Amino acid sequence: MSSKTLMTVEQFEQLPAEEALKYELSQGELVEVSSGTPKHALVRDNILFLLKQQFRKQTRGHALAEVEFRVNPETVRRPDVSVLTKQQWESIDQNRSIVPFAPAMAIEVASPSDTFETLFGKALEYLSAGTEEVWVVLTDPVREVHVFRKNGERLLARDKEQLDSAAVNGLSVDVSEFFLE
Repeated sequence: MSSKTLMTVEQFEQLPAEEALKYELSQGELVEVSSGTPKHALVRDNILFLLKQQFRKQTRGHALAEVEFRVNPETVRRPDVSVLTKQQWESIDQNRSIVPFAPAMAIEVASPSDTFETLFGKALEYLSAGTEEVWVVLTDPVREVHVFRKNGERLLARDKEQLDSAAVNGLSVDVSEFFLE
């Protein structure tokens, strides 16, 4: 029988940056995360660009890519894209690597190595930590977004459909724009 070596969030935060990028911390255990594919990066960047465009019209928050959030005392997650409200943004130390709370919105773009069960588990973890809305974006062969909301509502938005956010008032995006090449 082997025992696992567990790590605190504070120890995780002390890892060298190049080492920390390879992992998330799940219940105190280092979990390796795979590098994204070019398709994954393209979809993530499209979503980030669309959200940033929306936020430039009205300063309601900030969209960020690959930022670490403490979602419970022993877990740090790095959503592909996250949204912080204006109030959340003003409350954080923008020079620290780990935001001490969950984002208002978390977006996970599925990588080839991800299972839907893993992504669904992360969505529930974000919601339990206070995130208002989670988008799980599936790319090829389907192009759809599974939306999980804090109130238990679950939606499916497909390619060429409009997606309106409950977490960010007035945020509306065309799902097909996520997949533009």
